[in-house]
Amino acid sequence: MEKEKRLELIKLLLKNNKISTVRELAEILEEQYNLIFSMTTVAKDLQELNVTKVPNGANQSYYVLPEKNSAKSYREAFKKYRQDSVNSVIVKDSYILIKTEPGFARTINYCIDQMQLPHVLGTVSGNDVIMVLLKSAEEAEYVKYLLLET
Repeated sequence: MEKEKRLELIKLLLKNNKISTVRELAEILEEQYNLIFSMTTVAKDLQELNVTKVPNGANQSYYVLPEKNSAKSYREAFKKYRQDSVNSVIVKDSYILIKTEPGFARTINYCIDQMQLPHVLGTVSGNDVIMVLLKSAEEAEYVKYLLLET
């Protein structure tokens, strides 16, 4: 099977199923389509398609395809959360701490990750706090500005 056709099939499967692992995807390809690919090949295909995992409540997370203009839609979602659920945004050295209402940090953290902000090295969240790591204090101030601009 040609690579492009394989990628299209994977897109179709991800749109119509909540697939949690590379192994699960490879098994579906084999069982339903009689196509056998190594898990390495399937993992590389997922990476090429820029697939991400999203949480599914208390259950396992699952793969989703990137949405068109997804960064913009997540920026809009973050603005809504910022108004209702963000209590404070503090810059300390090369990181930003965002204090949220209890239970909202992971959701807001996911929005921040999907916004694809420049200079962000990574994010970590707990129940009510998010830490955004950057290289310098100047970059932290800039990203804070991007997060808080209206």
